[in-house]
This record gives sequence, structure tokens and C-alpha cells, in this order.
Amino acid sequence: MKSKPLSKKKQSKSKKTFQVLATRVINKLSRQSGFCQRMREITPIKFLTGFFMMASKGINTYEQWAKEIGKADKKKKGVTKQAIWDRMTSGAVNFAKLVLQEKMTEQFKYIHQRTGGIFAAFKNVYLQDSTYLSLPDELVKDFPGNNNDKHKRKAIAKIDTLYNFTKGTFSFFGLCSFAENDQRLAWSTLSFMKKGDLSIRDLGFFVLNALEEIRRLGAYFLTRKPFGVQVYDINTGERINLAKQLKKKGRMDKEVLVGSKEKIKMRLVAISLPADKAAQRVRKAKCDRDKRLHHSKEYYTLLHYVIFLTNVPGEIWTTQQVADAYRLRWRIEIIFKTWKSGFNLGKLIHRGCTDKTRVECIIYLMLLFMVIFQLRWYDYFAHHTLKRYGKHVSLLKLAKLITTFIEQIIMNSITETQLQKQILKHALYESRKDRIHTMEFYYSLAA
Repeated sequence: MKSKPLSKKKQSKSKKTFQVLATRVINKLSRQSGFCQRMREITPIKFLTGFFMMASKGINTYEQWAKEIGKADKKKKGVTKQAIWDRMTSGAVNFAKLVLQEKMTEQFKYIHQRTGGIFAAFKNVYLQDSTYLSLPDELVKDFPGNNNDKHKRKAIAKIDTLYNFTKGTFSFFGLCSFAENDQRLAWSTLSFMKKGDLSIRDLGFFVLNALEEIRRLGAYFLTRKPFGVQVYDINTGERINLAKQLKKKGRMDKEVLVGSKEKIKMRLVAISLPADKAAQRVRKAKCDRDKRLHHSKEYYTLLHYVIFLTNVPGEIWTTQQVADAYRLRWRIEIIFKTWKSGFNLGKLIHRGCTDKTRVECIIYLMLLFMVIFQLRWYDYFAHHTLKRYGKHVSLLKLAKLITTFIEQIIMNSITETQLQKQILKHALYESRKDRIHTMEFYYSLAA
């Protein structure tokens, strides 16, 4: 889309759209990381903006990167792909990490607190989860993964993240191999937890002692119960046969002791699933590819229930609110889907990316772009669109829209008003009478 030249007033307004990359700060971080001590033909800002423009097209080649830098260069000097290749060093990885950290800790005036509803009792609500990226086989030593059907080990990178739902920001990113256990990573984010905070965790991060540490900090947790973790009666200390009791009662909400050795006091909440959901879980278990798993009758019985462990008391959450609160984890799943579908993350790590330094740099730069998107565009336009028009913005649709207009945004040839019009046309949830969409559900929880 070719845009007409903007007036000085409109240019000033449009610059605010991409003003999250302050040249002075970026240059300081570049020198600090050892990436670029002297500002030659490829300045740190050009390096970043050229990548964002290239990545938005789902392309990752040094030649395309150089071309995009040429487009954004007002002096039109241009650079070569060799110049980009020369910059791909450990300094580039450190630079990308530092800028990512800077953006994650920066406070934006347009961040809108999501406090209220069933989360009114908590200062911050954190969601912790991981997502995976398949890498070229040449990187299997650096990023060892699981074995495929032919018993050949694959290369897989894991991105661990801690998302602050209350502020709509990311607090932590960790890049490691698939082989690194989530349970070890369960401890890595405890430093972010403060008194009055809530952590909603994926089942893979279940570590009893880590949950006890959250409680000791005066914070709260909510997690699903792994099948193998035993629970005991708080008065008698005898093991509770959950399958037997749930068959009689249908649901449960009581204080128990968790762990055969630890015996940690927690609140257990169990709710029966709809028949179709339960049947789906049973079918999946029976079709498990790992033939070593011989599921017991008790295991199949418990598949008909969703079982949670928490230290949030009944005075704060009812039984149903515990289940509703855990559904907030959909939010992080949608964010992961947006990374891979809306931002072409999977396409950027293609078969030609066989160098560890290049792969790490690309991943950190993409995470940086996603943080900017979440803070500067999604949170801003989602709040503005809901407040002014009463409409909810789709995270995935907005991601695709931003990638379409990223060149105009960087070149300051589109204003926020023009971008808002495009959002109203192309990035809203569709109206459905049969069910509410995701954002309506989130707002209902925090309203």
C-alpha cells in the first residue's frame, strides 16, 4: 500500500507508534553488549528494524535482511548480506538479550491493570508455561530433543515464559533445550513472586517444594494435580482414594495433605467433566504411543474429573471459581499460537539455520518484537477499541495485521488513526450468538 506524504503534525503522531526503540538507549545497550562499538553502515536501530521488516514477511535470509535495512535507511546507502553475516556474533545475541530485558522491565503509561472479579484479591496474576520450536538436525547437540518414530533424536528449543496477566506484560523468558526439565524451571521464576501474587502453572511445572515456597512468600498458586501425586486425609493421615470418593460424590472441595513424603497442606478441588470431554480424554489415553504406559482402572476413572490443588481459601474462591480461574491459562496458549501463526516464528528457523548463534539471535529478536507488539500495539489498541467502540480486538488477527503494515509503521507513513481504522475492519472478534469469544471470557473473569 503506497501512502501519501504526511503533514508534520501527522508525522509527529505516527512516530509515537514505533517510538519504543529509543536510539540513545539502543546504542548504549549495543556498546554494553559488545555488539557494535562504532556506528558504521549498520547501526543497532537499523539492525533491529531491518529484522522486524524481514521477519514480518516470514523470510529469514541475510540478503533479505540487508534489503529491508536499505528500505528503512533514509540516506539510501544500502548494506550487503556479508555485512549482516559479519554482525552475527555472540555480541549480537547479547545485544538482543539486553534489549529484550530492557523492554520487559520498561514501564509504559498505557498499560492497563486487569484487577477485579475473581482476581481482585491478588496484586499480580502470573501464568507460567513453555512452548517448543523444531530446529534443524545439525543443532541437536546444542538443543537435544526427543526421539522421532525412527528413534532419531531431534533438535528442539524450548521457550519458557512468565506472563503477568494483570499488567499484560512478560516478566521472564528462558531459552533452553527440550531436554531441560520444566520441574527445574519451576524454581526460576520464584524471584518474581511477591506477597499477594497468584501463580497459575501448567502441570509440567508441578514441584511440591516450589509450591510450598510460594505459600511461604505469602503468595498463592493454582495448578492441576498430577496423577501420581498422592493425597492424604488431613485428620487421620490416611491415603485418600480419589477415584472411589469421586464416584460417590461427583465433586470434592476439601483440605488435604499432598505428597507421600512432604505432606503439604493444600486445598483440593475436583469437578466432573462433561461426558464428551471425559470420553475424549479416555480415547487419547488408550491411543498413547508409549506402549510402556499401562494405565490402571483408577487412572481412567480420574480422567472423568479435573482436579486442582491450590492454597487460595474458600473465602476468596468458590469451587467453580477455582476451575474458572484455571481457564485463564488459555491466554498463554493463544499467545503461543500468535507467535507461531501470526508472526511466522516457525518459518524463520528454516533448514538453512544451522548455526547456534544465528538461531539464538533470531529467537531473541522475535521475542523482542513480540514484547513490543504486546505492550505497544495490542494493549494500547485493545483498551482504546473497547473503551471507544465497545469491541474486542483479537490477538491473532492484530498480529497478522501488524505484520502487514510493519513497513509503514517503521517508516512513519501510517498514523495511529489510520491503523485504528484497519483494526476495526480486520482485527476484531466476530460476533457469535452461540458462545462468547476468548476476550469476553477474560474480561468477565476480571470485571
